Amino acid sequence: MLKRDVIFEFIPQEHFIRVIAVDVETGREVMMMGSKFVTQDYLKKNAYKKLLYVLEKEGLATLQEDQHYC
Repeated sequence: MLKRDVIFEFIPQEHFIRVIAVDVETGREVMMMGSKFVTQDYLKKNAYKKLLYVLEKEGLATLQEDQHYC
């Protein structure tokens, strides 16, 4: 499971799904879009990876401690 508490929101559009991932601790939010033909778990995994990347660039997290979910 996830080490960080993350809230995911899935917003279906016409030909894609918009995924918003919010880190509960920092309030940092990232958005990505994916195909509506892939699983929700796949979209969640990629949104989580993007969130970790952004948090690491901002110095709020390290990828080593949270890499196990990816």
